Amino acid sequence: MTHMEKIIYERVRSSYSLSIGTGIAIETLFGMDSFAYDKNRQFERLDPNKFDYCYINLHTLVRNIITSCGSKNKELIVNNIYLLTDVIIEEINNIDVLFRNTNCKLIVFYNDYFKVTYKRFLKPKNDIERFIAATIKLVSMKSDYINENTSCEMIDDFLIKTQKRVIIITHFPVDLLNYTLNKDFVLVESVHGTIVNKLDFNKKYPKSVYYDKHKLPFNELLLRLLGDNRILEKPFKDIRKEVGEIAEKRKWIPTTSQTVVKSHLNATPNTRDAVNATIRRLIYK
Repeated sequence: MTHMEKIIYERVRSSYSLSIGTGIAIETLFGMDSFAYDKNRQFERLDPNKFDYCYINLHTLVRNIITSCGSKNKELIVNNIYLLTDVIIEEINNIDVLFRNTNCKLIVFYNDYFKVTYKRFLKPKNDIERFIAATIKLVSMKSDYINENTSCEMIDDFLIKTQKRVIIITHFPVDLLNYTLNKDFVLVESVHGTIVNKLDFNKKYPKSVYYDKHKLPFNELLLRLLGDNRILEKPFKDIRKEVGEIAEKRKWIPTTSQTVVKSHLNATPNTRDAVNATIRRLIYK
């Protein structure tokens, strides 16, 4: 076994032989097995049989494998894309086995977020992000194999339009906007395994002294204006202070609609230009 193989195969794992971040999220759905990293961890369970689909972001699977290898080994992993790809497919197979005995369909989704048209997203900013993008591309080339040899479905899309009950595992806040396209939509956070309902998605806004993010509605307009500390590009002008003042004055709450938010922001000269520039880019209309 090479040094790199040793690092990857001795990575920190939890139940079901999954990298710890992914394993903890899956434990929320299926409970722990004898290999759980923290057998004393207390957590709320979510029954996958009460949902129609579980969507897992391939980017999140890749990230969790890399981080489970330890921060000092990240740069080494960059030179072992084929080995990492094999491990990703192995983890997808392990998750697929669990879902076969449920009424919930497993979907692994991916997208080259960094090349979406109209410059909606930022470009990779370092070697690790470029490596992840390349790994996603390589794994996607094996999607036919995965679709033919597992009950899992792998798709190239970040839009989830089922109109049904959906669990999602992702670390990209932009994916959570899919709640508008589905009957029920619940996030299971990787790393922590926490269950997050749509009214609490606002916790994914960047922290700021200008607003209380827990009082804001979660919608695409605000997410694009405030950024997401992940992949969404920052607005051409920082208007967090103005947004915070308007939210306070207009008494926004998590259920305030995007239409109302747009109206309030358009009524203020300091935010009108940013809103008009952003509206043209909205996907979830």
